[in-house]
Amino acid sequence: MRSAISMKPSKFGMYFGLVKPATPQILRHSLTMFLLDSGYNIQIVQELLGHTDVSTVIIYTIHKKIG
Repeated sequence: MRSAISMKPSKFGMYFGLVKPATPQILRHSLTMFLLDSGYNIQIVQELLGHTDVSTVIIYTIHKKIG
């Protein structure tokens, strides 16, 4: 059974015509990529996401280079 938290982002994604369900994880990843692409400092993004280690945020930059 899906939680109410994960159902709302899915409806949000359907509203905007997204093919994949907009899960909270996908929305978080998208926001992170948007902030990094917009030139935000990686330490600021780390703080916004609540990560204790910057290496967790660096993973997003590695995925960007590969993808």
